[in-house]
Amino acid sequence: MESQAAQALSDHRAAIEEIGGEVDETQFTSLGAPYDMDDHLYATRSWMTDYAMYNGRKLPRFGLLSHMLISTPVHLYDNPVMNNITKTGFTDGVNIFINVDFYDKLLQEEQASNGSMKGPVLMIMHEMMHKMCRHVSRHAKYNRRVANLAEDLSINTRLQKAYPDMKWPLTLSETGVGFGTGEKEKYAAMSEEAIILELLGQRKKKLKEIKPPGKDKGQPGDGSGGGDPDDAEPSEMGAGQGGGEEADDLDDRFGGKDDEHTISQEELAQRMKDGGMEESMKRISMPDPGDKEALDRAQKNADLQRVDAINRAVQEMEESKGQYPGADIVSYCADMLRAEAKGKLRWRLEFRAAVMNARRESVFVEDDDPADIFHVDDVTEILGDPLYMGTYIQRSKASVVLFMIDVSGSMGNPDVRVALTEAFALKRAANNFTDTASEVLVLQCDTHVKENHLIELNEGNVEKFFKQGIQRVAMGGTDLGGSLREAMKLRQVRDKEVRAVIFVTDSYDAAPKWKDLGIKDRKTAIIYAIVPSAGIDRAEAFSRELDHGRVVYIDDQAEVDLTENFMKTMAQSPKAQSAKRRGARP
Repeated sequence: MESQAAQALSDHRAAIEEIGGEVDETQFTSLGAPYDMDDHLYATRSWMTDYAMYNGRKLPRFGLLSHMLISTPVHLYDNPVMNNITKTGFTDGVNIFINVDFYDKLLQEEQASNGSMKGPVLMIMHEMMHKMCRHVSRHAKYNRRVANLAEDLSINTRLQKAYPDMKWPLTLSETGVGFGTGEKEKYAAMSEEAIILELLGQRKKKLKEIKPPGKDKGQPGDGSGGGDPDDAEPSEMGAGQGGGEEADDLDDRFGGKDDEHTISQEELAQRMKDGGMEESMKRISMPDPGDKEALDRAQKNADLQRVDAINRAVQEMEESKGQYPGADIVSYCADMLRAEAKGKLRWRLEFRAAVMNARRESVFVEDDDPADIFHVDDVTEILGDPLYMGTYIQRSKASVVLFMIDVSGSMGNPDVRVALTEAFALKRAANNFTDTASEVLVLQCDTHVKENHLIELNEGNVEKFFKQGIQRVAMGGTDLGGSLREAMKLRQVRDKEVRAVIFVTDSYDAAPKWKDLGIKDRKTAIIYAIVPSAGIDRAEAFSRELDHGRVVYIDDQAEVDLTENFMKTMAQSPKAQSAKRRGARP
């Protein structure tokens, strides 16, 4: 049944065309929504971004989502191009778009409930969570239909938990996911990736059960081998995002099989351009699909605004001692932000189980007076003050990884940020293995090592250092070999089995020689990780000069292997290692 708004729009156009006139498009937005409906959206958005009193404090009405909404354009639409994407709502990672018929349906439910059901508000919050969680690109490697279902499960259950007093309209709760018995408690506590894996497991089991005897060809989800069509792999265009279907044939239910909530801005721009909507694109500041720079800039601005919103909410929540609207959403998004600051190197670790049983003792190391402060990321500045403190350094016979950071003058703050990000990534990777050594020692150096600033990253402090940053203490020259030689002699290091030294540097120094390092234990692997600013050519030149160890250039494809097999390889003689790099026989 058509909504009142859609019927009014249709009647108006038919009446004008009947007398041979032209439709007055000034009565509608550039996306085809009646202005009266757009006015209601504006009023709803203003109410959502306003402040309210909570326990005597004036706070944004919906906490983090209110902050996020301030910088997020929200549009109603009723045009063939967007109707053919979904009949409910979606985000391109920058904007939010809601179908006017669907919005009107939610509005009618709200009015019928005397305002107790906030359908339009909850729909905006739902799409806002898709944008907040970066769903446009986050789960691209998974089956799109399964990923969208998992995202909706996570969003709907988290919103229910974070805003328990809000009453969901039947249009959302009857066909949407996450409203069944026990689902809120279950899925609001799971990561989205864990939900996806669970759904994929259920899907695989279902396909196995319904596969006819003898039909063993085809893969689950490819639409062959007797699989359920509803579980088939989405088409190249994406289920619910066109795929050759006409808009009238799409499932218009919230949570229906065609209810996809994300599309990339580039793809949306291309569809709008192909549909002759260039003027509409200008009105909503949609970049041309061929303008990669403008598209990247729009997404980057949206990402920065997202980070700022999360940080503001975290600060407000801390000041309000946890009494904050949607506190669970804030905690979830803050954790997500921390997880995003991961290294570009992929780490593989298989430390010996015996390491966990090693005897430990601690020594206290005092820091010098604060020097230049380096924050792990620009976004952490309001999460807490920089950390100036002494730290207990674990001492044991355990296997450890010494993570050395070149802080010479040629290494700018972005380079050091890369180094620290890799250190955090290494520690987090280590935490994923039950038989992993707990020690990752971080040491700064230029022409000398800074002994008083050696830090052990452990489960108790890695998040604190991530949020608060560390103190940068040097801006001198570079002596890679001399620094490494000194590092191995430090009192906090010499009594330990140093499994590997990872030296993050821009390599603006002569490649050190193995004989000059003073390392007698061949079990110690030496890995030089070259920061992106140095460039791949510099990294390759440094590698050619080196007569030991391994050089990796920090990019998304690099992998540092700290497994037992790799360590055995690295423990070969320097001559053998050098010959291997040249492709010759040792």
